[in-house]
Amino acid sequence: MNTDYLNTLPEIKNMFNAELESGEKVVCATKPRLFGTGEAGLQGMEDSRITMTNRRNMV
Repeated sequence: MNTDYLNTLPEIKNMFNAELESGEKVVCATKPRLFGTGEAGLQGMEDSRITMTNRRNMV
């Protein structure tokens, strides 16, 4: 992950109340209908939540 680039993005609302570490900010949060893997494996459904910070991804 290019954290230098992610650090330049504006912080958005922490919609899903993810627990953040010091210096961490939410840069993307979404609630997809479903998502999966490149091999067509289903990993999440309509109750899934994805939060991306400047340091990590939380699914």
